[in-house]
Amino acid sequence: MLFTPGPVKLTDEIRMAQSQEMISHREQRWNILHMDLVERFKKYTNAHEAYLVTGSGTLGIEMNILNCVRRDDKMLTLSNGEFGKRFAEIARIYCANVEEHKNEVGKGWNLERAKAVIDDSSAKGANVFGMVYNETSNGTRNHIKDICLYAKKKGMRTIIDGVSAWPATELDMKAMGVDFFSTGSQKAVAAPPGIALIGVSEEGAKFNEARTDPIPSYYMNMKKYRKFMIEKKQTPYTPAVSLYFALKAAFDHLDKEGGPKGCEQRHKKAAEFTHKWAESSGMKVVAEPDFRSNTITALWTDKAKDIKKQMRERYDIEIATGMGETKEKMIRICHIGNFTQAELEKVLECVRTLK
Repeated sequence: MLFTPGPVKLTDEIRMAQSQEMISHREQRWNILHMDLVERFKKYTNAHEAYLVTGSGTLGIEMNILNCVRRDDKMLTLSNGEFGKRFAEIARIYCANVEEHKNEVGKGWNLERAKAVIDDSSAKGANVFGMVYNETSNGTRNHIKDICLYAKKKGMRTIIDGVSAWPATELDMKAMGVDFFSTGSQKAVAAPPGIALIGVSEEGAKFNEARTDPIPSYYMNMKKYRKFMIEKKQTPYTPAVSLYFALKAAFDHLDKEGGPKGCEQRHKKAAEFTHKWAESSGMKVVAEPDFRSNTITALWTDKAKDIKKQMRERYDIEIATGMGETKEKMIRICHIGNFTQAELEKVLECVRTLK
């Protein structure tokens, strides 16, 4: 059983969808498939534009940054884990002036904690803001709505890494002040890895289209994707067609579950169950109570390496340890994607025997 932060278990329908006969990405059947997925993702996230690009979740983050940020911009990023650090590292490739503010592991960002930082950075000329929604490395969920809306008031364009968040965590791009958003197919979307899902606001799209400086990428140039979609309903480069078949099956499954809201409720219930189990088992959740992830529960332990090893060898269950400095200090139980309550309970009971 896979209880890692992705890839996740596939349903039979999603797994078998990949075995369909290949079609050309320059024919009507592809156009219909492609635009169905694009329009559904736009509706799900309340995005003005949507792009489904062959590549990992990291590609989606990088594509958003390079299309949103000019070399001479000033960018503010907030982080509290390994993926927040990675976000800032990517930003520095495309922006000469990136100011990164870090919280300690497990300490989430809300507006109360971010306001002074945003005010100070804005006064220094920052015009772009970015952060991770759900910090995969330690199970901390940041309060992006209040933060992004405030950053927008300060005149900043906003970029959110939502790779391990959506659709298991609330997202309304327009209502939450998000200009550029991305996730990956292999996490809560519960499809195979290999597709980056990108949402763009109307303001973000207008900014990108109006840019006169060179977009610093050939493959990830959003202007090319926009042009091909408008004129041909296609992607400019060859997509991984089989993965799009699987993504359609995953979206169909999502709709049967009640859409993103139903998915969010199921994941939230599983997270709350896991948090209560941790407390009753004498294990400490890494994230603060008001900042706990719907998809990942990280637990402090000095036996992380051994627990992960024993879970695999004794129970054939894959969980994750921490990352970076916390690699041997925590385990991560990832209730994300196509898991069942019975499977989650089995995983937790196995962890209990090893803790």
